[in-house]
Amino acid sequence: MTEVFAAAAALLAQGEDLVLVRVISVKGSSPRESGASMIVRHNGEIACTIGGGLIEASAMQKAPDIFRTHGHASLAFDMTGSDLTTSAMVCGGRLEALIEYLPASKEIVDLFSSIQACRRQNQRGYLATRLPESDEGT
Repeated sequence: MTEVFAAAAALLAQGEDLVLVRVISVKGSSPRESGASMIVRHNGEIACTIGGGLIEASAMQKAPDIFRTHGHASLAFDMTGSDLTTSAMVCGGRLEALIEYLPASKEIVDLFSSIQACRRQNQRGYLATRLPESDEGT
């Protein structure tokens, strides 16, 4: 996860808006644990991974909408036996990912610079996202 914060800090400091994708919930076996993160850039390139395959492809497919709306969305994946024939995912668990827009605003750049400073000093911290109470538009 350290790499995603370093990549985000560098790109945001250069003035590039990003989409951050984070695994927020895992039940059972999944490709990655909660907290795994990746960045999607405007040009479609990614940095880091949330597990590859259909999970990343779905997040990358949703990213242009997030860039356009400056919003957020969540994606849920069921990799249990009941969905294996349609999803081709065989881990056996469930995973939910949050996809959110990160503008290269001064506040966001400062936040990610602070995260990097804490990481360099081996300090632990948490990144929380406050979402609207309504799920409309996600």
